[in-house]
Amino acid sequence: MPVKSNITSFIKRVKDRNKEYSKRALETYKGSSMKLIETLQADSPVNTGRYKSGHTLSIHHPSAFVPSEDENFDALAEQQLTNAKAALDEVRSEKIIKVFIVNNLPYAESVENGTANSPPRLIYGKAKTKFSDIVEESANNLKDK
Repeated sequence: MPVKSNITSFIKRVKDRNKEYSKRALETYKGSSMKLIETLQADSPVNTGRYKSGHTLSIHHPSAFVPSEDENFDALAEQQLTNAKAALDEVRSEKIIKVFIVNNLPYAESVENGTANSPPRLIYGKAKTKFSDIVEESANNLKDK
């Protein structure tokens, strides 16, 4: 009898630990996604602020959002972060999810890759390079909680 009890106890501990790891992985993924959009905004060149406010985070499919030319871009950039946080907060499952961060402005590709008159800014390219640091930071933030 004691052997069965020990096996049952062991299996329960493994399942509990697995749930905890899954939860931490999901929270790290969500935190990293949030930090990524914040990084994109922080690294964006600002003339009017439209490009900075055009970064959109969405779950499961890319957003088609394009900021109009007559918006308050500072307020819209903050709203984009609020919307991103709300979308990520809705994700409760440990199952694989897709997070999309896009900028649909017609000139976003020119900002990223440059044109004959301007050098490439590589906003998304630099963020992609920083991503492993972003994930590590998010994981460390979870340890501190």
